[in-house]
Amino acid sequence: PERDHLQIAAGAEYVHLFDSGVEATFLLEAQSVFLVDKIIRQSLQIFQRDALAGIRVALNDEASTEALISTIIDLEDPENVLFNGSFRRRLFDAWSLSVAFRMVFAPTGGSNAGGCVVPPRSDHVRVALSRFF
Repeated sequence: PERDHLQIAAGAEYVHLFDSGVEATFLLEAQSVFLVDKIIRQSLQIFQRDALAGIRVALNDEASTEALISTIIDLEDPENVLFNGSFRRRLFDAWSLSVAFRMVFAPTGGSNAGGCVVPPRSDHVRVALSRFF
């Protein structure tokens, strides 16, 4: 089948700085593949017609504390959703802690005619304690 296609992605960020010094960044992004039908579009990549929304909060403190929460939704198959979050903070001069997670809401196995089919237990949590020299 014909695979010539056009892919367009666009996004926007809005940063709000609170009087306390806390910074919130609001994120919106969308992308789509054009000039092919849905079946071919899904065979090209997982993210063929999707939207992302998220927020990043930076406390702008001495510990460089920040958190990010985002979600990606498949606009053609809205049951396919990725939910991500992360937190990072310096603990001491030479140590930092980061925690991240991902939750996947999508069909587990079977046939989905494309899109995000994931194996069971694809959700994960990561914790990292880092030391800097």
